[in-house]
Amino acid sequence: MGDVIHETRIGAVSPVSGEYVESVLVWADRPYSTCDRCGQPVPTVESAPAIANPLGSAMAVSQQHGCGEWLSVFWTELPGDATVEQITQAKHDLLRRYRAAIEERTEEIRAALAADLTEMLELSPDERYCTGSEVEPGIYQESGGYLKAGPWVAWAYAPVGGDAITVYEEDLGKGPAR
Repeated sequence: MGDVIHETRIGAVSPVSGEYVESVLVWADRPYSTCDRCGQPVPTVESAPAIANPLGSAMAVSQQHGCGEWLSVFWTELPGDATVEQITQAKHDLLRRYRAAIEERTEEIRAALAADLTEMLELSPDERYCTGSEVEPGIYQESGGYLKAGPWVAWAYAPVGGDAITVYEEDLGKGPAR
């Protein structure tokens, strides 16, 4: 499952029966590395998102960020006697959800970049300005060689992993091919 899906056992002594009751907790890392509300970096790898309540079943722990945003984590609880196959299936299901969430966020970022770049390109050439650079996310103009301006580019970091999502002027059908 790679390094993004985790598993642990949680449990407690039942106050009713006096027996130890446990569950299997399976969770995925966060599919994003910044808070949606305030933009601050947040850890993608998190400890277990739940603990055992007095009856041995999972009870979610607070995932609230300092700004008030709830930092969601995909997780599921299985009975303590779950089979290896059931646990493996739960891990596969969470991995699918994790990947789908990353893809959805990536497309949202790409659409926002395209909208920003389109808005910038609708300005006259004298009114255009850079909001980023090759090393800072935003919009910038590539060099076209000695004393020549190149195409406009918008980029941002991917939801996780530090990769870049890039939209070029030509991707919008508004500029020369690179």
